[in-house]
Amino acid sequence: MNSDSPLVSVVCVTYNHGPYIAEAIESFLQQETDFPFEIIIGEDFSTDETREICLEYAKKYPDKIHLAISDGNVGARNNYFRALSAARGKYIAFCEGDDYWSDPKKLAIQIGYMEKHPECSLTFHSVRIINGDKATNKTIRPFNKKTIIPKNTFFGYGTMAPSPTLVYPRKYIIDPPDWLRHSPVGDIPLKLYLSQLGTVVYLDKIMAMRRIGVEGSWSKRMQTFSYRQKLFPGMIVMLEGFNEFSKYIYAYQVLKKQLSYEIKSVKNPITKVRQMLKLIRTKYSKSYSSLSLTKKMFAIGNLFITSIVEQVARR
Repeated sequence: MNSDSPLVSVVCVTYNHGPYIAEAIESFLQQETDFPFEIIIGEDFSTDETREICLEYAKKYPDKIHLAISDGNVGARNNYFRALSAARGKYIAFCEGDDYWSDPKKLAIQIGYMEKHPECSLTFHSVRIINGDKATNKTIRPFNKKTIIPKNTFFGYGTMAPSPTLVYPRKYIIDPPDWLRHSPVGDIPLKLYLSQLGTVVYLDKIMAMRRIGVEGSWSKRMQTFSYRQKLFPGMIVMLEGFNEFSKYIYAYQVLKKQLSYEIKSVKNPITKVRQMLKLIRTKYSKSYSSLSLTKKMFAIGNLFITSIVEQVARR
């Protein structure tokens, strides 16, 4: 890397974030570092004022901000990888356009740690929650001190590392596996993937704001059954790709998650249990057969529990 290259590429993907995108960009510009960084904004042909705001910032800071845009909507996944392909930094720091960073030392803290620990493949930290425009006292703080987390943690607690907290080496994402590239969502498979390439470290400091309840946001879309029904089949395929990538080391965790997605994508999960048991013997036979008897019993038990919880939740 020559002296003119940025050490960090801040990658921001945005679509119809007009009320929030300026706050996000300002939070990037306010970072206090002793190393150069660039800002790559993937703007996906928004129908509101988002694009105009991004263009104004790029014009004002031409040496710092670069836009990845097109004359048409390419979708969230393609927008993400398009922005990544424009990045030049050794590290990627990610943030969506409706979130923002609250600590001007965020990059310095995370990059400082990663530069001293080259074995680290991902760092993240705690956040405070904003509901729409309203500040809350809620935080996502999974630990009360700096922690190296187990490699299988993200199966049960993927939300513990919100997207505006993620920093990771760019080299790992230059040629990502197909199951990651074609996943219907980006952050869940990314965290699973990075967790297998090195150590994952939680830094115990609130340094970003995570916004929920915004129209079109992940939290809002996940409230609708029709969206979940479209999403989960792709997540099941993604998990099978991860299963192969990790040589079935996490077959039990993967199977539980896949069956959970199967249950959550049907209207009446109680009547679906019989079909789920059939799927275990067919579609998921490779994962199931690799389990110990105890884990097989736990997987079946978890299937029934998930179906009951889903049924109660929909009443």
